[in-house]
Amino acid sequence: MSEDNLGERVKAVETTVESHDKRIDRLEKNNESLTKLTTLMEIQTETNKEVANTVKSQQETLVKMNDNLDGLNTRVGKLEEEKNDNEINIMKDLIRPGIIAVVLTIIFIVIENATGIHIRQ
Repeated sequence: MSEDNLGERVKAVETTVESHDKRIDRLEKNNESLTKLTTLMEIQTETNKEVANTVKSQQETLVKMNDNLDGLNTRVGKLEEEKNDNEINIMKDLIRPGIIAVVLTIIFIVIENATGIHIRQ
């Protein structure tokens, strides 16, 4: 081997080594980025699981609240019906004696006018 040939080969090897160094640096940066991305994905996966559990819990709570509201609406409806029935019964209880009193008063007036006898005092 000649010295010229050896110098060219050394230069070629140095160029190749320099190229490999650059590639290794890029690969190391990519590897660091990949490691960070993997860590972030693991964190995001755990966060998604926690969010899913929270949403499921909230959904169950909302279903229970809806059931409770349905029950309350039913009870309020029944209470309103009872209230209306009670109001009607109260009105009947109040009006009936009033009507009887008015009718009796009219009858007494008619009898008094017809007979001249005063029944009322």
